[in-house]
Amino acid sequence: MIISMGFVAPAFCARFKERTMRDWTPRQIKMVTDCYDRDINLSVWSSCPRVKGAERIGFASLKEPPYKQNIKDIFKHGLFNSTYLAEGFGYMDDKNNSLWNGFHNLAGTLDKEFTILNFNPNPTPEANAKYTTPEMISKYRIKLQKWMNDQVRTVA
Repeated sequence: MIISMGFVAPAFCARFKERTMRDWTPRQIKMVTDCYDRDINLSVWSSCPRVKGAERIGFASLKEPPYKQNIKDIFKHGLFNSTYLAEGFGYMDDKNNSLWNGFHNLAGTLDKEFTILNFNPNPTPEANAKYTTPEMISKYRIKLQKWMNDQVRTVA
């Protein structure tokens, strides 16, 4: 099974992304659960394989079966800091903490259940060298900030 990292590919390649929240169908959840049950790693791509320029950047070994969590629960249970870091946002953030603010605004406005995957990141050496440069981190940070801002505007 394939998952894409999109805007946080640099964090995955630096081994700072260990969690992802997905809006998945029951069929997708079953496919990932089957991978966990059979100890099969997920193939990780920089973005959707159909996108021009997408590439495999490594594998993810699941730490536990996927589970559902409402995004608002990360505030109720004091999980905001650990979720922010596990999602790779701390690695991607800038000195102004713009991603921290964006994630806080987004998580605070959504009342939605997501599928949570906790995994061990296993990037390829080539992807690590390519995606962890300051230029790539900055490029992806800008895309991620825009996406977060657009999501906040959509639900507000």
